[in-house]
Amino acid sequence: MAKLISVASICESLAELAQANGCNTLSMWLKLATNQAYLDQLMTTAQADGRIGVWDWDVANNKNYTNDYAGSFFNVDAQLGARGHPIERIIECIHADDAAEFNGRLENSIRTGEQFHVEYRVKSADTIRWVRADGQCSLDDSGRPMRMLGSLVDITHEKPPENVIVMRRQLQRS
Repeated sequence: MAKLISVASICESLAELAQANGCNTLSMWLKLATNQAYLDQLMTTAQADGRIGVWDWDVANNKNYTNDYAGSFFNVDAQLGARGHPIERIIECIHADDAAEFNGRLENSIRTGEQFHVEYRVKSADTIRWVRADGQCSLDDSGRPMRMLGSLVDITHEKPPENVIVMRRQLQRS
């Protein structure tokens, strides 16, 4: 039986080969193609499972595109999510106690291209939810961040109930 290989895997392998042979511009374009293929795969999965949020941040233009579910965490409606909004719209919804860790991990990923993984609380209306964000930033051949894409999942149910109650009280006071 033949093993299925994703378009993203092929593009990623070709990008590494191009980079190793000094074809930096080709490598950069292949990395973008890799991201697009992963984004297409994420969107297909998210559409089938309505519990996965997908985001795609055009770093250079500070436009963050979100599907409906990802937007719901940050009070972003479907139209704004499709048009794109500044990353600050996301950051302003992050619980103050989690903002430094979120910002540090985001900064590291856009500086190095390393994986982005963080769990944090989001304030939305009168609710606080825990989310897990995963993603990765593509850098151009000069090391500048181009595009970062990833997923969001609500993990509130994984947190101890007493933490959720305390967070609701804190939200009511603020």
